[in-house]
Amino acid sequence: MIVIVGMPMLDDEDQGHSCVAELRTSLELLRSEMICKMEDQKNEYELRLDAQRSHMVQKEGEMRTEIDELRAQVGDVYNYKHEKTTLQNKIYNYIR
Repeated sequence: MIVIVGMPMLDDEDQGHSCVAELRTSLELLRSEMICKMEDQKNEYELRLDAQRSHMVQKEGEMRTEIDELRAQVGDVYNYKHEKTTLQNKIYNYIR
């Protein structure tokens, strides 16, 4: 008989039927299940992140397009104001 930390252990022949061996087997099964669950969760989170990334890239593209359109409108307003001022100056100079 082998004694480890004050607890008697069965000989090597009987160890296959011991509670410790059963506990080790259960522990290994639980560990394997936990690893599988963690891998599944990791894959699920990665899929979610990829979907969110794709959505954000799409939104970014839409916002850039909208910003470009707004810049063009601001440029049109500026050009209109500049042309109006130029035309007013020409009319003023013609009247004088």
